[in-house]
Amino acid sequence: MPSFHALFRAYLDQRKLTIYRLSKELQIDRSTLYQVQSGARLPTAQIFHRMVSYLRLSAQEERQWLEAWKRERLDPRHYQLRQQVEQCIQALEQYAGKPPTQLSVKRQIKLEAPPGKTLRVEGQEEIIQLLQDLIESQACAKKPGMADIHLPVQLFSERLGSVTRSAFSGEGPRIRQLFSLPAPGGERLEDLTAMINILNSILGNFFAPQESSRYTPYFYYENGSQSTGPSNLFPYYVITGQCLLLLSEDQEHALFLANPQAAGAYREQFEAALRCSAPLFRQYHTPIEAMKENFSESRIPPQPQPSAHFFRQPCLVMYADPEIVSRAIHPDFPEREKVAELVLRYYIDGQVYGPDYYNFFTRQGAEDFLRDGVMREFPGYLVCPLPMEDRRTLIRRLRDSARLKGGNIHCVNEQLVSVPEHVVMDVCFGDRILFARSMPENLSYLMVSEPSLVQCFLSYFRALLSTPGVMGREERAAILDELLARYS
Repeated sequence: MPSFHALFRAYLDQRKLTIYRLSKELQIDRSTLYQVQSGARLPTAQIFHRMVSYLRLSAQEERQWLEAWKRERLDPRHYQLRQQVEQCIQALEQYAGKPPTQLSVKRQIKLEAPPGKTLRVEGQEEIIQLLQDLIESQACAKKPGMADIHLPVQLFSERLGSVTRSAFSGEGPRIRQLFSLPAPGGERLEDLTAMINILNSILGNFFAPQESSRYTPYFYYENGSQSTGPSNLFPYYVITGQCLLLLSEDQEHALFLANPQAAGAYREQFEAALRCSAPLFRQYHTPIEAMKENFSESRIPPQPQPSAHFFRQPCLVMYADPEIVSRAIHPDFPEREKVAELVLRYYIDGQVYGPDYYNFFTRQGAEDFLRDGVMREFPGYLVCPLPMEDRRTLIRRLRDSARLKGGNIHCVNEQLVSVPEHVVMDVCFGDRILFARSMPENLSYLMVSEPSLVQCFLSYFRALLSTPGVMGREERAAILDELLARYS
């Protein structure tokens, strides 16, 4: 990949510009620009913004230049971690935007092992097909059963994801997956990136289906002992109904047992293993459920903790007063008083705000709110459009906060940073990530509290502040001023 200074020289040559002219036009010291041109230094985020604006780069050129800037500014470890988180965020939007899938053909699966006998299967493709047949047989059954799975996450998600997502819609089987994570406390790059990849793989199963509560992943920490290897011949297994499938570590060899006693014995041990494991996430299907558990008085810390809101639309409820909150909640919602109480306690009482709170948004998200008055971090059945006076009041208060030096309001350049349209991400109290699929027809909340994953996302959001992908104080305030003038 080309270096930052190599791209800089190329852009100057393409536009027939000199350092002297660029220095004069941008009022930047010539020696600074010569150092940037030679590769001796990198520009600050502010200077980068000015250079990009003057050079009139295309969106592709700007993204390429920014990637070079980040790659050279950060040490390889931090750069790779941030890339992994960014890819996870991009994948979330892709997952959330997909409609639920259905089984195209309801077929009767014929598994060839006679009752009480063992079938030997060789070759990964044959084994994958047998896995698909097992899961589909549960989905197609008149009374969907349960599939208990101990498989590598990537194998399960990449090779079986489409089958399981089909199974989740309607009245499919209940699927429980058990897998290991690297032990906490370590700082190995490969462990952290592996954990982000695992989360990415699993979230695809959460966001894509209509009824994802049928899938629950459980994890345990690997204590350093080898759970796989030559001495453990069949470390992976799948239990469905009265059948058992045993898999080798490389997924090249398998034994299929149509044996109720064997399946029952494995399920007993699986249940014992679950008692020593923890769910990777907790899922909620209503905002009441999510707020009751995560924003209760017992959960809100006495002092502000690191927190972040990452969505196209800014978190505006933090600028509301009780009257605006009352007007925002749909009058026909049966628990509107309880919702108002939780919102006022969490947001307006200011328990989450402090110097380490980040409210990210985009220009388009702010304009969408001014245009229709809907707070999209809440489901459509819960909120109703606010009148224009309230919309302007909230954006004006947001603007006033955006002008503050060292404030927590940050406008993101969507050409440089991926901000999901359909997924809200909140890091709450420094110890959990709350994902919300922001689509009226399919809204769910997912809470992940694994410490290493939480810290990876929090570090990513903190790092955004010092990149050209986040606008400066004057620019973000000017954008909000312009929007207020347009919707006056």
